[in-house]
Amino acid sequence: MAKYLVWLEDTELQSVEVEAKDSVDARRRTEQMIDDGTLWDGQKFQFTESCFEVRAIEPVH
Repeated sequence: MAKYLVWLEDTELQSVEVEAKDSVDARRRTEQMIDDGTLWDGQKFQFTESCFEVRAIEPVH
């Protein structure tokens, strides 16, 4: 598994780091966390009911 930085947009760009096997898996995992409402549990951002869109996915080196 590798780490990916997934850039999301609501009213502003925000990023989240996700462990996944590839960028497609990173997108799928991120979208699942959005659907589950667990995207930013325990982190500096709070999940809102807003609709986030994945804008970009890049590997973390």
